[in-house]
Amino acid sequence: MDRDVIGGVTAAEFRDLVRKVDAIHRELRKMRDPANALANEWLDTNEALQVLRISRRTLANYLSSGLIACSRIRGKNYFSVAELRAFMEQRKVLANEPFKLPK
Repeated sequence: MDRDVIGGVTAAEFRDLVRKVDAIHRELRKMRDPANALANEWLDTNEALQVLRISRRTLANYLSSGLIACSRIRGKNYFSVAELRAFMEQRKVLANEPFKLPK
């Protein structure tokens, strides 16, 4: 039988509580820095459209020209958040540079 730890709580219950608090702590850290939390995540087509703020046709053009890659599972496209971030970083325009449309 487990011994009381604090106020009638058994050691097993205390360990379970500690595991739950640790899980909450990990989730809170992700919420504090959502960009890093999504670094290894995947977005479906609609989510990618929202992130990039582009039309479905523009996304199709980017895919067909090889500017963006996706993974296709059962006919549904998934986009790596890390790859979308890299795509946007490659096309970053600095304030002192003239704006040029991407090719």
